[in-house]
Amino acid sequence: MRFETCKLCRKIFEFKYEYSNDSLLCRECMMNEAKVVAHLERFLNNNKSDLVRARIYKKTGVSTRYLQHLINDGKIKVDNIILESLCINCGAVTTDQLCDKCKLDLKYEISEWNKTLLI
Repeated sequence: MRFETCKLCRKIFEFKYEYSNDSLLCRECMMNEAKVVAHLERFLNNNKSDLVRARIYKKTGVSTRYLQHLINDGKIKVDNIILESLCINCGAVTTDQLCDKCKLDLKYEISEWNKTLLI
């Protein structure tokens, strides 16, 4: 069991990872989309420099998937949002879950691991 503090209302809630919703927002705040959009707009207005989606997630708690949904629906403007993500391994900016360097490292580790299994 993992507990988090809602980035919007500051209540403590039980965080359950779901592929469709991994936001750091409590269920009540997630259900109120207008509240989330206002929260994001406030954040984006106060942070005028280019922002990577993953950094927006860290600061607001709104998942990159949900942010993309709001962008696709036209509810959030993308003027200063860079549509890349951060590598889940090293944190480098990438368009994928893993940057090219980490992909190569992973392929190498898998090939080495396969060699030890075949011996």
